[in-house]
Amino acid sequence: GSRPAPLLGRVREACCAALRGAGLEPRDVYSVEMFGGLSRMPAVGEAVSTSFQMPTRRSLNAEEAVARGAALAAALSSRSFRAKEFAVCECLSAGYTFEWASTHPPPAAGAGGGAVASDL
Repeated sequence: GSRPAPLLGRVREACCAALRGAGLEPRDVYSVEMFGGLSRMPAVGEAVSTSFQMPTRRSLNAEEAVARGAALAAALSSRSFRAKEFAVCECLSAGYTFEWASTHPPPAAGAGGGAVASDL
């Protein structure tokens, strides 16, 4: 097999997990819009297309996709508009850990220095 095959398998697994998590079958999905850097990789598009059993679309840029989603969310919460209910699932396929090391020693006790900690 080729080297990217395991990664493309993870793309298909993520698509199937998204469908399961939403309680949907591919036939329940009207369309799949892809945007961003990975959408330009034909193998990724094919993996997503295979998972959803339909061609993917790339008709929106990222800003338009966000604006369309915001407009649909607003329509769903409005009493003036009727919109078909939809769900948005956004996630990272991998966890990220941020680590850094300081090149400066910590301040001495009582020297007036402070420390800042943050969980990411």
